[in-house]
Amino acid sequence: MNPATTPAAPRVASWKWLVCGLLLCASALLYMDRQTLPNVATRVTQEFALRQEQYGEVEMWFGYAFAIGAFLWGCVADRWSVRWLYPALVLAWSAMGFLTGLVRDFEGLLLCRTLLGFFEAGHWPCALKTTQRLLARDERTLGNSVLQSGASIGAVLTPLVMRALLADRTEPGVWRQPFLIIGASGVLWVGAWFVLLKERDFVEGQRATDETPSPKQAGSAAGESFLAVFRDRRFWALIVVVIAINCCWQLVRAWLPKSFHSGTVLHRNELHGAGRFGIFWPPCERPQVKQSNSAGIVQGGFAEQSGSGSPRLGDDPRAVHEEQSLRGKDALVSRGGRTLRRGEIEKLENLGENTANDRKVNAPFGGIE
Repeated sequence: MNPATTPAAPRVASWKWLVCGLLLCASALLYMDRQTLPNVATRVTQEFALRQEQYGEVEMWFGYAFAIGAFLWGCVADRWSVRWLYPALVLAWSAMGFLTGLVRDFEGLLLCRTLLGFFEAGHWPCALKTTQRLLARDERTLGNSVLQSGASIGAVLTPLVMRALLADRTEPGVWRQPFLIIGASGVLWVGAWFVLLKERDFVEGQRATDETPSPKQAGSAAGESFLAVFRDRRFWALIVVVIAINCCWQLVRAWLPKSFHSGTVLHRNELHGAGRFGIFWPPCERPQVKQSNSAGIVQGGFAEQSGSGSPRLGDDPRAVHEEQSLRGKDALVSRGGRTLRRGEIEKLENLGENTANDRKVNAPFGGIE
């Protein structure tokens, strides 16, 4: 018998879940490539002498490229073989992550992160089409949950990996190492993909999972156009939900690690000037609660309510802290002519001690910056 015509042995039942685990790893790898920059953003901005606005611009173009890529790669995945398209995209975004570790200026950083967003957008269409081809309808919810969980796993693993690689290391350029290691990991994933999946898996999976429509359903589907999607209220409901989620999530993803590592609190005024991420937050008076002693905390709280003593955007936080600490001693005595009771003073002093302790506890983590 000709080996070419010999039917392939059926896959074992656990094989498809092993593939779902591989998709989980792809989601984790995607988020690790994405989150590497925010976790070393303070070092990068210092070495390249970048302004907050320039860092915001990098994240802004990443988002624009991701939005364009999601539409493009979704169309391509419907027409091309996912077995070849998916690993090509993983290699492409891994290469952009790797090259980020080699850039020497803002322009190179902007280009690499923009292309990273463009290629990463292809992950979701390819991963979802893979589960659609390999899993039965009653298994797809679990399969999609497994691959989606990789995003959270990657977001959790990234700071741990960064700390292991960079803790207590302050030499210039050491921040480049995580980009190179995480970016090179994409090659391992591609190798595992080609070992686990063959082209016949997608063809046979399509036959096994596709439902045969009735003649009436087939005629109705043939008459549907792409524009019909935009007339469906469910589509617009989904758009609203996704926008609401990502406005918050992308702000936290891009700026919160940078804020933690720099040891400062980002204020809405700073976000307002940082790229396009602050457009939803108008400038306002800044509450001064960053001091590590009770005097500064009390004075800052009074200044917030009275509208006086608030520093201007761009003031050195350390200078502001010392100035308010000195001025805050009078605030401990009275507020608007009312003398503070001993219990109130003790609470404020405890709050100041806790703030100082929090900064010490966070110091080892922030040390990677």
